[in-house]
Amino acid sequence: MTWIAATSLAAAAVALAIGVGALQVGSAPGWRPLRAFAWVAFSAGACIAANLVNTLPAGDTTVVWLTRLQLAALLLHAAAWLRFASLQLAFPLRWERWVLVAMVAAAPTCLVPGLAFTDAVVHHQVNLLGVGYADLPPTLYGVALMAGTLAMAAVVIGRFVHAWRMGDGRAGVVAGAIALACLMGANDALVTSGLLPGIYLVDLGFLVPIAAVARALAARFASEARDLGELRDRLEALVRDRTVALERTTRGLVESERMAAMARLSAGVAHEINNPAAALGANLRYLAENLRAGEPVPADAMESLADSGALIARISGYVRHLVDASRLAGAAPRFGAVASLGRAVGDAMFLGPHGIRVEVPVDLRVAIDPEVLTQALGVVLRTLSRDFSRPLRVTARREGTVAHLAVARSPPSTLPPAPASEAAQNDLAVAAGLLGIYGARLVQSDEGVAIALPLATGAPSGQVPARHET
Repeated sequence: MTWIAATSLAAAAVALAIGVGALQVGSAPGWRPLRAFAWVAFSAGACIAANLVNTLPAGDTTVVWLTRLQLAALLLHAAAWLRFASLQLAFPLRWERWVLVAMVAAAPTCLVPGLAFTDAVVHHQVNLLGVGYADLPPTLYGVALMAGTLAMAAVVIGRFVHAWRMGDGRAGVVAGAIALACLMGANDALVTSGLLPGIYLVDLGFLVPIAAVARALAARFASEARDLGELRDRLEALVRDRTVALERTTRGLVESERMAAMARLSAGVAHEINNPAAALGANLRYLAENLRAGEPVPADAMESLADSGALIARISGYVRHLVDASRLAGAAPRFGAVASLGRAVGDAMFLGPHGIRVEVPVDLRVAIDPEVLTQALGVVLRTLSRDFSRPLRVTARREGTVAHLAVARSPPSTLPPAPASEAAQNDLAVAAGLLGIYGARLVQSDEGVAIALPLATGAPSGQVPARHET
């Protein structure tokens, strides 16, 4: 193999490699023009490979068929350049589709014997370099096809020159590279005709514009990569700022919810304490008036004292309720805590009334502080047991990422429901405030209370209910 043939073979391999890379990158968004450029590279590789026969010892028949194939690949190469220019510059010409169809249709005609080339192989030697070539003279039809490809090259050069004048610096480099390739083709025509002694340069001429486009696309890729990196950094900074702002807002909302819960709790406890405090004061005044007058101790003094003791115990219970709820509402929320819903219901029943039927899945876990959940459920159970004259039933089910807990009368009453007392509404508002800190929702109804609790991440399905009464 001569050095000329080795150079041509290397050029063909480079063109095919560039085509494969362009085809892969062309599947990315915003890089669609590279699909057409891939066919520019593939057709150039085919032209260079077919031209190898001109410098290698081969039979005349092989020279004839590969020369015809080379002209067909040249037509497809020109068509691919025209299509790539339209996609890359985003400015298709109105007549472009018809020209592309004509060039693709003309390519197979080059393979017809005697139509584009004669069958007489001409050999000539370049003595200065010791290189021999085998050529196939074209017919008038073949010359017309070559002239057509040259005209399409001129159109492509003109389009890239226009883009360069409009401010695209890389387009000027591509236009110059295609023009240089055309000059190399003119050199080959002069060498073939014997007017110029030298070697064929068109194999390298195919690579020059391809290399120029590859360089321009690599520069664009690097520029977009830098822009993407800067955009990513800006987005990360924006996300950090928004996250900090969201955390600040969330803390403010949690604090507001806690303060609102404390206000509702204070109002409810004040209302509950007012009545027993008034009754206690009346008892004490009754005893004081009788003792001050020097009269004997009233017969019902012990009863009044016992009643006063019960009232004091009732007031103490309300105060303990206020202290517990205040401690929970004032503590920092534990947003990562996980509670077992069934266990929390059981603990709440031990702190509250008895005679409650429970049907809660044993493996249902919710994203809430267990102590807050137990305290809030205890308030709900005590309040509804005090307001309802019938036993309670507690059920729970999972729906998506939410656990739905229902506390209702069992069995449901057929009588019109009595409106909830003001004290019950205040107590339930306190429970709703405590649960709302963790994103839970408490809704009152005629039959009881429904609570929507966020499930813990990775919580099991919770389909096995735990049925028991206490």
